[in-house]
Amino acid sequence: MTSIERTAYPRFKRLISAGELHGHFKPTREEVSWASQRTDSDGHLLALVLALRCFQWMGRFPRQDEVPGQVVDYVRRALKLPGAVVPVVASDRSAERHRGLIRTRCGVSYNPAEARRIAAEAIRAEAEVKNNPADLINVALEKVLQATLELPAYRTLDELASQIRREVNREIITRVHDRMNLYERGRLEASLSTIGLDGKTLFNAFKQAARRPSWSHFRQLARHLVFVDGYGDTETWLDGVAPAKIASFAGEADAADAAVMGDYERTKRIVLIACLLHKARMRARDDMAAMFCKRVATHTRKARDELEDIRRQQSITERLVLALKAVLGQVDPDSPAAAMGTTASALAASTMKSLGARKTKPGAEVTFTFSSLSIGAGGSGAAGRDRPAGHRNGPGAPGRREARRVRGPVRGHRTGGRPPRRQLRDAGRQAHEDRPLHYVRAHRTA
Repeated sequence: MTSIERTAYPRFKRLISAGELHGHFKPTREEVSWASQRTDSDGHLLALVLALRCFQWMGRFPRQDEVPGQVVDYVRRALKLPGAVVPVVASDRSAERHRGLIRTRCGVSYNPAEARRIAAEAIRAEAEVKNNPADLINVALEKVLQATLELPAYRTLDELASQIRREVNREIITRVHDRMNLYERGRLEASLSTIGLDGKTLFNAFKQAARRPSWSHFRQLARHLVFVDGYGDTETWLDGVAPAKIASFAGEADAADAAVMGDYERTKRIVLIACLLHKARMRARDDMAAMFCKRVATHTRKARDELEDIRRQQSITERLVLALKAVLGQVDPDSPAAAMGTTASALAASTMKSLGARKTKPGAEVTFTFSSLSIGAGGSGAAGRDRPAGHRNGPGAPGRREARRVRGPVRGHRTGGRPPRRQLRDAGRQAHEDRPLHYVRAHRTA
């Protein structure tokens, strides 16, 4: 029997609040006048008004022992009756007359056969898509109230729901069973047999849940999908069956183990396993899609972080190149050092552009080698031009190559970057070979 607490069948609560008493059981002046004209004692007046308010709220007549004393006391105080007055009816005939008066006043008919017929039709139509008896009872209550009929007893509705639900489920199970061939039925039944020494069954494999997102688990889930798909086309078997019914059958099979499933009737057992298999196929596909999205999201997030790191390192490198260019700009613009600086800046810019997408090791050193470049005393600036042309540290020293290494920690450049350094060294040599002609003549005269 379905618990009445799980349904919408009207009943008294254990604890009734003051607001509920005032809203459901306080009689109006017109109702008190109407009841006073049809009763000849305080007991009958209290009984008639109490039955009227209960019927208006519940749609049925509760038993006398079912009405809480809290409600009786509230209605008695509302009628301003003495505390010793109790709701009594002289005879069954008087009680039936009171009920007739109340039905006429509320516009409700008493036809138990019609109420059962309407409830049965509603339950049978709803049982095709729902499997919970409480839901079926609630649908029957709604249909009976819409027909302005007095509600039947709860036991009557519960028995109707259980009987019709059992008949509808039997029809669905038979229809699904007949759609499968002998080989498919045999495979489903064989899934309950134990395999291996661990005593596990393939039936338990249908209940496999997805693990944490990883590519190895993704491949395992793909193999599991192939495994469950190999049992047959469950969409064809369950065509026309409501998803709520399939979910209910699958939940019943999921809550049982192989031993409990063996106690079911054979036809029902096969159909329950088929519903569980159908849900396993759907769950495997959903888990694969969710796992793939999570893995792609993880890689996308890592790639975004790496891209930001590369851009940050590239910005630092560009600032260092600009600083070097500014230092070299302080040299005489007509000197070989200035030409060499311009060439070096262009080479450095092209090199960093080609390495922009490569992740470099933080803290690496970049070495720039310039031939025939001196900054400060002995360089090509003003101090260098004041020296004689044949000075050893002057720009025209025969065969003299002054190499100065400028080192600095540049984040993002790999240690041992041979191709960029070789290009810069070649640029320095080319600048040395392209010295002005008067430097060479001064050297030869000396």
